[in-house]
Amino acid sequence: MLVFATNIGSAASSIGNPIGVMIALKAGFTFIEFLRWSAPIAVVVNIITYLICRWYFAEDVQAFEAAIEAEHAALLRSTTVVKQTAVAVVGGGR
Repeated sequence: MLVFATNIGSAASSIGNPIGVMIALKAGFTFIEFLRWSAPIAVVVNIITYLICRWYFAEDVQAFEAAIEAEHAALLRSTTVVKQTAVAVVGGGR
């Protein structure tokens, strides 16, 4: 997904990739003129690519989210244990 996004994004400006520079020079576009025509197309294509990738990688994204939630829960449990231990030690075990 990252490679798609960076390649599409680099097409948004004339300095993003060598082909963009060649097109801008041959057409006589300024940087702003090139940006005016290419950036909206790049934004639309990036959105479409994002939606396709979210659909295609849906299972992987869900697995990643589950792993993050599990890691977060484990971190909260370990933090709670440390706090309870500190209270017991400081509070004299009451």
